[in-house]
Amino acid sequence: MQAENFPSVWQSLTDAQRKFLLAAYDIDRRLPHSDGSDKVIPPIGWRTIGLMSGINLREVDQVVRTLSELRLVLILDADLREMGLICRHHLRELLEAERHRRWKWATAAAAVLAVVGTLLWRYRL
Repeated sequence: MQAENFPSVWQSLTDAQRKFLLAAYDIDRRLPHSDGSDKVIPPIGWRTIGLMSGINLREVDQVVRTLSELRLVLILDADLREMGLICRHHLRELLEAERHRRWKWATAAAAVLAVVGTLLWRYRL
């Protein structure tokens, strides 16, 4: 998947699919991704991720198949229900951009409050 396509793919996902990917990312970012000089995709049990994200166990297999077709996850072992998250870099960029937007708003709000507070103090309103 191309990086420029990820935001539109993300917008097209259902809430359950987004929650699933975010829960998978939360686990994936704590796992090792290299073995010496080799890069690896650590296996993640998708039923565990489904339970973490509130998806019924009967529905989680279909969610993973859909995400696999979109090339967001890689099914490593269908019998053991293990997958790898292959869109982790895109998710990290998306979350960092969201965090940056929130900080911009928080900074602007803090500046406005500081100005209002200064004016109130200055003119004793």
